[in-house]
Amino acid sequence: MAGTKTLIMSIKDRLMVPSFFPQKSNILNQMLCQEIGELIKIGPQEREEIGMKVDGVNIIWDEGMDVPKPFEFTESQISFLKDQITRLDQENQISQEHLNIIKKIKAL
Repeated sequence: MAGTKTLIMSIKDRLMVPSFFPQKSNILNQMLCQEIGELIKIGPQEREEIGMKVDGVNIIWDEGMDVPKPFEFTESQISFLKDQITRLDQENQISQEHLNIIKKIKAL
């Protein structure tokens, strides 16, 4: 698709991305959060296929069933994600768990 870029994402990547979203921001940013969340959500059928369940505060799944999938992001969605990564970096809020998906997003 014109104006989009493909990002190959694992289940862990898809679970990590919403942690980049600000809790409060302007309407446009909140709309982008919603769009991205809908794009990468893990639906009921997929949750069943990978055996996803909640164990206390952890989300677990059969990692052997985790086949990374391509997702098409618009330029505005990519720019938003990169801006959020920069914000989190400046606030020293990046963890080791974030690094894989951050590298993928920054490479776009």
